[in-house]
Amino acid sequence: MSTITSAVGERVRSLRLQHRLTQEELSERADLHNTYISQIECGEKNPSIVSLDKILTAMNVTYAEFFEPIDLTKAQRSVAAQCYELINRKSPAQQSRILRILQELDAMTK
Repeated sequence: MSTITSAVGERVRSLRLQHRLTQEELSERADLHNTYISQIECGEKNPSIVSLDKILTAMNVTYAEFFEPIDLTKAQRSVAAQCYELINRKSPAQQSRILRILQELDAMTK
């Protein structure tokens, strides 16, 4: 699995969750198989430009929006930025749970 394939997959997942879509809903809108969407998100498949276009159109996302934040060097990003990206891929309910855990940890370290 290449770094760019993983980064593209992570970005697809992040945008899908931001749009509150399931993999099945995205696959239906994009006219792609839901297994293929899953494989892209996991970095197992490298989407063709045609498939990527279908995915972006289904989410109403421009290519500029899609590729702008991709950073292939995670090690160069701050820990805070990496945490944000990890949490941002989660559903709103999961984000709320993570926030509560972080607040409890913060209170414990004071």
